[in-house]
Amino acid sequence: MFPYFLLIGIPLIFSLFDYPEEYVIANKRFPLYLFFAIFIILLSIRSVYCGIDLMTYRNKFESIDLISIRSLFDFSIIEPGYELFVSSFKLVTDNFQIFICLCALLSVAPIMVLYAKETYHNLLTIALFLGVAPFTIFFSALRQSIAIGLSVFCYCLCKKKKLIPFLLVVFLAFTFHQSALIILPMYPLMNIKITKKWILPLTVLYIICLMFNKRIFWFLLQMNKKYESRYTISNTGSYTFIVLLIFLTVYSFIIPNDDVDEITRLRNLLVFSLLLQSFAPINTVAMRLNYYYLIFIPILIPKIIDNCKTQYKSVAIVSTYFFTMFFILWFFKEAYTGTDFLHVFPYIGFWEA
Repeated sequence: MFPYFLLIGIPLIFSLFDYPEEYVIANKRFPLYLFFAIFIILLSIRSVYCGIDLMTYRNKFESIDLISIRSLFDFSIIEPGYELFVSSFKLVTDNFQIFICLCALLSVAPIMVLYAKETYHNLLTIALFLGVAPFTIFFSALRQSIAIGLSVFCYCLCKKKKLIPFLLVVFLAFTFHQSALIILPMYPLMNIKITKKWILPLTVLYIICLMFNKRIFWFLLQMNKKYESRYTISNTGSYTFIVLLIFLTVYSFIIPNDDVDEITRLRNLLVFSLLLQSFAPINTVAMRLNYYYLIFIPILIPKIIDNCKTQYKSVAIVSTYFFTMFFILWFFKEAYTGTDFLHVFPYIGFWEA
């Protein structure tokens, strides 16, 4: 567990220093960059036993042969983009450790840059990334992690209303992991304004989805035979996270000023995330679909705090410290007592196995 204490402890220590604006490297974003730099290093030097699917990825890496770019449009191949990526990489070297290092960069670096640009609350953003965003998935799911990294570019293209480039990036992400199709609603969500007037119909919609989640999800699975054959509907018991997302959604409607477009866009993504989470109690794939939207919560909450209503100023200040402490403690609580489905805890370096 010591590497995870370093991951959080070192940025925490460096956040205690004051950084003048004129500093280029050691600036106010330095603790955040430091966190993600350590995170990328941990991902790069982990063993194939740190992450439940990593051994499978290594076996597939060793068996993939050279394929052409035309395979991207061969839909008989599942996730052809990933296979082309592996095939191209193996023209340079067949070292799997270097390969997972590159995957870590492609997955995490876009998120790091986005967070550094969009938030001024280093520790709060780190805590939310640990507790809400899919931190552990980066240790196991190489294909989806890269697709999640690509979703950051989709977000930026949505902000600029670049529809065609957005669709092209979604297609690229889809060739790495089919679940990336769930990114498509991001474009309309970023261009509508969900206000408090929507709360009642959204509540009714959410209750319907929660009550009839099995029937609705089964219908959606039938639309994709590949997923229907690989995933079954069963109780997963993940209701705690639903309660957390409901709390954050209510918080995002009450605390901020109503005229901040950036908050509205990000809050729309949170509302959709909550809707997706209603299916998580009956199927794990629903949670995986939600990963593409959960990564934006660590920039939404800081923006809400910075743009809160005057009467909620004290609440916003208190919530900064509360969220930071809560999610860091929650991370270690799950690390020590959680189920650890992805075999991430304790950390195992490549030299240990």
